[in-house]
Amino acid sequence: MERINQTELSRVVKSSEPLGTLAQLPSSSEEAIQQLRQMGAPQWSIRVLEMAQDKRHDLAPHSLRFWKEKLSGIPDELVCEALMTGRWQLFPSVDDVIIRVEEIRERRHQVSGEQAYAKYKREQREAKSAGLLATDADYEAMRAKLRELFGDPTVRVGDEPSQENSEVSQG
Repeated sequence: MERINQTELSRVVKSSEPLGTLAQLPSSSEEAIQQLRQMGAPQWSIRVLEMAQDKRHDLAPHSLRFWKEKLSGIPDELVCEALMTGRWQLFPSVDDVIIRVEEIRERRHQVSGEQAYAKYKREQREAKSAGLLATDADYEAMRAKLRELFGDPTVRVGDEPSQENSEVSQG
């Protein structure tokens, strides 16, 4: 595996600290992973290196920087979930991971919508069992009371009340 130099390693780390703390270049991916952990790199970058190692995939030195740029607007936790839940036969490309992230977001959105609807239905059942929901008779009584207070809403201002409308308001 090609050695990852300090400059490339530092571009993955979120902090802007210089890498003066590193005594030497990592000689293996295990050392690179350890140094990333010590420097506070995003968790997904560590997982990418581990996956590359597991899949026997050589990462070019600039690869982590490319991944960081492409994944910059995505939360670390979401990228890690995409990396861990994806069924990768081969080492994934960053675009494959982004597609997986979008699938996870879509699934979460759908689940949250289903949960909100389930909560609404549960609250409706509870209100109905407690007798708090209005019935059709209740709505009809409200409409009659509103007509009594405000008149017939179908009559236009300036129009003479039709025979039909006057019968409704009298009845």
